[in-house]
Amino acid sequence: MKSYCRGAQRTFFVLCTLHLAFFLAGCYSYSHQVDLNRDGSGTLRVQIEHEQIHFFLDGETVRERDVEDCQEASYHWGKIQGVEMRSCQSWIEDFRVFEEAVYSFNDVSLLSTQGWSFSWQREGSYKVFTMDYETGEGPPTEDVKAKAREEMAGFRGASFSVTLPKEISEAPGAAIGGRTATWDHTWQKIIDEGITELHMEARVKLNFWQRLFGW
Repeated sequence: MKSYCRGAQRTFFVLCTLHLAFFLAGCYSYSHQVDLNRDGSGTLRVQIEHEQIHFFLDGETVRERDVEDCQEASYHWGKIQGVEMRSCQSWIEDFRVFEEAVYSFNDVSLLSTQGWSFSWQREGSYKVFTMDYETGEGPPTEDVKAKAREEMAGFRGASFSVTLPKEISEAPGAAIGGRTATWDHTWQKIIDEGITELHMEARVKLNFWQRLFGW
């Protein structure tokens, strides 16, 4: 991918079109949700909302895509052994196009591909979930940032969340609600800070018996 949303650099584009190269131009927001079980299995839900569209079409129309169509559209996670695409759908609401894919996986580390890295490991008295993303490119120039600010004006950003099998005790930079931690990144922040890497970590505290017998 050589450009990000609406023609700017790949640095930010991958966050909104990593899975769906066929989408309409313009990625309004990106949502990425992991629901993890104790054994490391779980589900991943990816949703992309596109900018306002301008054509005559029934706003209540829902267009279902079958799994084969989604796989052909570069949903790369669905092609990994141990990861299965469970559903894929698109719909129109308030003249915006929404696309959503849901995957199940046997081990969250299987999702570590194309710049992503996932782990669920014991660290001392904690069980720790980590989710990282690297574009593999250097920081954008100020000229690129200026163009990005103009082209992404009014767009929301990217949201990442994880739900763990036990109440989360620590998740730096996230809003924590019980077992769920959510990291929100506005496009303005991503562009201004020239973000090319994301690191998200959530920890659950293990009690004595969980530490002793494993968890």
